[in-house]
Amino acid sequence: MAELRRRRVDIGVEKRILTGLAVSDKVCRELIPAIKPEYLQSEYAAIVFKWIRAYYNSYEKAPGRAHLRDLFEVEKSKIKPSAVPVVEDFLVELSGKYEEEESFNADYCIDNGLVYSAERGLRILNKNVSALLDIGRVKEAEALWATYRKASKQTSTWISPFEPKEINRVFDYQKEDVLFRFPGKLGELAGDFERGHFIGFMGPTKRTKSWWLQELAILGVMYRLKVAFISLEMRDVKIERRLYKRVTSAVEQGGSVVYPCFDCLSNQDGSCQRKVRQNKVTLLDEDGNAPKYRAILKYRPCTYCRFKDPEHFIPSTWFTMVERPKFTRVTVRKAVKAVSSTYQLLKNFRLKAYPRFSANISDIKHDLDILEFSEGFVPDVIIIDYADILKPEKERTDGREMVDETWKTLGGLAAERRCLVVTATQTNKASWDRKTTRSSDVSEDYRKIPHVDGMFIISQTGKEKGRGVMRLSVVLRDQDFNELRQVTVLQQLQAGQPFIDSEIIREDY
Repeated sequence: MAELRRRRVDIGVEKRILTGLAVSDKVCRELIPAIKPEYLQSEYAAIVFKWIRAYYNSYEKAPGRAHLRDLFEVEKSKIKPSAVPVVEDFLVELSGKYEEEESFNADYCIDNGLVYSAERGLRILNKNVSALLDIGRVKEAEALWATYRKASKQTSTWISPFEPKEINRVFDYQKEDVLFRFPGKLGELAGDFERGHFIGFMGPTKRTKSWWLQELAILGVMYRLKVAFISLEMRDVKIERRLYKRVTSAVEQGGSVVYPCFDCLSNQDGSCQRKVRQNKVTLLDEDGNAPKYRAILKYRPCTYCRFKDPEHFIPSTWFTMVERPKFTRVTVRKAVKAVSSTYQLLKNFRLKAYPRFSANISDIKHDLDILEFSEGFVPDVIIIDYADILKPEKERTDGREMVDETWKTLGGLAAERRCLVVTATQTNKASWDRKTTRSSDVSEDYRKIPHVDGMFIISQTGKEKGRGVMRLSVVLRDQDFNELRQVTVLQQLQAGQPFIDSEIIREDY
């Protein structure tokens, strides 16, 4: 029974490898030299592998969906008639997977393919060497082993960094591994999210950290990436309601909703004399204080210079009214259907909620493996909400060592799975009433910061929260950054929108 289970998993791995070979030039380049047809346990997989290998050797590119069918039509006469319908069904399944793979985690496929190839090669070698030794053919056994060692050397993972092809690979990597970035000024500040990155969000309690993790999840799906969202805090139903609001921008009762918007300080204090100014009404009084919203009905925010003449735009915020639909089953289903046609929500998003303190990263890895082998779902983005309530990997008496172990393991997860991993953490209690949060406010163990590739730091006063405004700064590894440089972010959580717009805070005001 164990052997049957193992074989079923291996066939799944072979299908995943062949999907990668069909889709990705990079997978072909790395795996074709490492895999022999006899390593594949399915005879139909071995047939298709030979076709793809021949195509790649001729054209130096993966065949793609269209050419898979062409290959079948050309080559089917060369295989036994009984195999033709089975191979055709096999290719139809691969083509279906290809259609779904608008993004493909090539590095993860390569890693798994190399491990699988090495395992199969060693099993076959062991079987053949043992058979030769059993009949006393020692020299032939030695020759077989020497041949395997020579082949293994050709696919070694050691790198010669100054070879021209390796230089090209490094520069290609910069393009291939970029997944996405936040829109607007926040994206300019934080830069690109890449495969292998481990990213954190840090802020005082109740400062929308979970909202930001969900925003990244939705953003990932909108870039047609596969996203696995893992919650260790909220029930799945509560998370789903938030996700539905994010997709629909609907509110509980429907109707007019106050939204924050950007405005120019020169418009608010009346100092702007430009003809392009949107109104002639002054908002602020002599002390620089603004009235309650709607107190000046004729006032209109002005952002004319924001993109056309940024030097004249001094970022501030005000409000506008927006009509929003009522949050109902019908509203959600219509919106999800509309969005799914473009962004493949149904295929590209998976959610799992664990009870608090019940799961560690080993449990998460186990469930990710099940997701991969049961659905063929390999995440490009894994979001864990949130690291502070993960169960320890190892039982230790020192709480700080447990925290360090958890964050190191999360960083390892990003590298192993060749994906973006994102989580959140609380700051210490001393930061809760502070206007601006610093990286030094990290709770429990400062070693969290060195373990991440980027840490978003959330700051928000009570007044800012009431205005739908928060500030973000970022600490980045291997890049110049200024922790004091902040971006103002607008949000409307009632409508499920933690990130409406962003603007760099000008240091001269």
